[in-house]
Amino acid sequence: MKSLMLWFLMGAATLGAQVQDAGPALQVVPAKVYKVVETGRQKLESWTFNLVILDPEHQALRPVSAELSLFAGKTLIEHVELRGKALEALSAQSYALPRDAPPSSLRHRFHLDEAVDLRLRFSKPQAWAIDRVEVILSTATPNGKFLQLKVEVPVSAYHQRVSLAFPFKGPGIVTQGPISDGGHAGYSNQFALDVIGLTENYAPQVDGRDENVSYAGYGREILAPADAVVRYARNDVPDNPKPEQQDPALLDRQHDAPFAIAGNCVVLDFGHGEYLALMHMAMGSLKVREGQKVKRGDVLGRLGNSGDSFGPHLHLQLQESPDLFAAPSVPIHFDNVGARDLVRGGYFSATW
Repeated sequence: MKSLMLWFLMGAATLGAQVQDAGPALQVVPAKVYKVVETGRQKLESWTFNLVILDPEHQALRPVSAELSLFAGKTLIEHVELRGKALEALSAQSYALPRDAPPSSLRHRFHLDEAVDLRLRFSKPQAWAIDRVEVILSTATPNGKFLQLKVEVPVSAYHQRVSLAFPFKGPGIVTQGPISDGGHAGYSNQFALDVIGLTENYAPQVDGRDENVSYAGYGREILAPADAVVRYARNDVPDNPKPEQQDPALLDRQHDAPFAIAGNCVVLDFGHGEYLALMHMAMGSLKVREGQKVKRGDVLGRLGNSGDSFGPHLHLQLQESPDLFAAPSVPIHFDNVGARDLVRGGYFSATW
């Protein structure tokens, strides 16, 4: 078989679009790669993507080497080669749908016919102004044949179009941040935040019991962060009985089981191609329905502990599509928490 050279141009209008002839090809996940500024004094920015080898012929392809070239405009800034154990450590199969996947598996919402994928993470000085990464990937088949695949990945900053207020009042802390902060790393949630509410004295609990009601934020009103239309609302997922006590089988038994992972959830449409998903609210607490128009500050529901949740908290992510768990998230900023970056372990107080 002759060497195969394919160019995949990012920024396609359709989710997960790729240029593909017969045989193997590369796909970049997510389809749009955004970099974010890291906190601290080092003035770094970071970004990540998965490089997926699509294998419709099921040839059991194996990565042999990867060459990464970082560019600023036409200038080559850095070149790195990965082989052996360094490449093996990055290899996984993140998007294949196993035959025994449980009903609530998010693979039902997004999966690919992949041989293997490589998770590539970058953290580089802002002054480098990297705007694209070129990758040349060499792979081998079990019968010893080699293929060479090439991909060019534009990298850009995300410019949020809608002004958002953080959707509850008072103190909080981020317990899980985006992937650039060592946090969420799934296909759809890499820029998501998990936040718990705190008391006015910034305490996480109101008493020492191991109960949902002992969390300071449990039952706190969740507010519309901007004028919007409700595109999705679910209100019937039971709360987990206690913090860190989940029943995966219960989620599998729910209707639309993959969506039950989000618990009681609202997806808002701001009319600018931006959508906000707010997850894990208390069962029966939602005050809105699909198609309803809401104003900034309207009560959507109350903070709870439903779905795939470690304890009472709010999971929120900004998306460029309303499709829950099928659309990747994008960086998010709120205008009522001061100049603070919301990163893992970061305290804030949302003023209304």
